[in-house]
Amino acid sequence: MVDAHTQPSNDGAFASGGPDLADVVVGLFSRAESNLTDQDLVRLRNCSNEAQAILGGLSTLCAGVASLIGSDETSGALQTKQEVAHLLFAVAGISTHASALMAVATAAETRLQLRAERRTTRGEQVSHA
Repeated sequence: MVDAHTQPSNDGAFASGGPDLADVVVGLFSRAESNLTDQDLVRLRNCSNEAQAILGGLSTLCAGVASLIGSDETSGALQTKQEVAHLLFAVAGISTHASALMAVATAAETRLQLRAERRTTRGEQVSHA
């Protein structure tokens, strides 16, 4: 059953008042970034690859479910509003996770660029994969 703890509000936060996942992840990143090495930042930057894979899989899933529902004349699957709501909240949750991964990847890339600019200004060699 869908309730206030599982149903996102219009602003992306859960109805229970919890913060958006991307905000939490970027907030934690901000607190930790001074302790992260360039190698750590490169790993976090690569979260964008994972997000792209998640979104690609989500797209395939949605297209498959839509095809099944569109051609279903006998099983009656996903006929009630609760069944559809559960599916759509799951899809929303998956996309929220991908968004959070993209947010941390962007923050890591920005930090890597700032560090590279500082090193260049000081005449140090810059390299990250």
